[in-house]
Amino acid sequence: MDHVLLTHTHFDHVAGIDDLRVFTSRRRESIPVFGRQDHLAYLRTYIYHYLFDPKVQKGGGIADIDLVALNGRFLLEGVLIEPLPVYHGSMEILGYKFGNCAYLSDVSKIPNATLQKLYGLDVLILGALRHTKHPTHFNISQALAVVSELEPKRSYFTHICHDVFHEEVEKDLSDPDSPYCSSLEVHLAYDGLKLAL
Repeated sequence: MDHVLLTHTHFDHVAGIDDLRVFTSRRRESIPVFGRQDHLAYLRTYIYHYLFDPKVQKGGGIADIDLVALNGRFLLEGVLIEPLPVYHGSMEILGYKFGNCAYLSDVSKIPNATLQKLYGLDVLILGALRHTKHPTHFNISQALAVVSELEPKRSYFTHICHDVFHEEVEKDLSDPDSPYCSSLEVHLAYDGLKLAL
């Protein structure tokens, strides 16, 4: 683990921060966690205060984590990273564009200024929670509409609910008789997926 890009502070997205202690105990350098200043402050103050305060931590070790507040685009190991504001319901969170790839999870609305930066992507990783509508996430049909608009070379849907059966939906994405059929290359992501960018 070399770096962490924080999208927002919902626990399903930050639960692994505690486990970074294992990685930092074997490194000479801290692990940078990049995010919005308010998200990082919330993480440090309310969720993981014990990771940063030696007075509170009594046995698990202090994480060697460097919380880095974002201020626009930045280079990370030669790759240009651009934080992209998106909406998770009424809450503004971050997606990221890195090189010619974008990662947008937990999204229900993409502002026009962000949308304009997403045309011509090689890879789009996009949240598509479930079959039915949800107030704070795109469903599969809504995510497909975004893919149709942007026409990336490849798309992968992530943050998928337990009632979305992987093999079934993968088949539907290329079946002309399915409402999910797409003429573009669209897949469901899965644990352990590695993408060549």
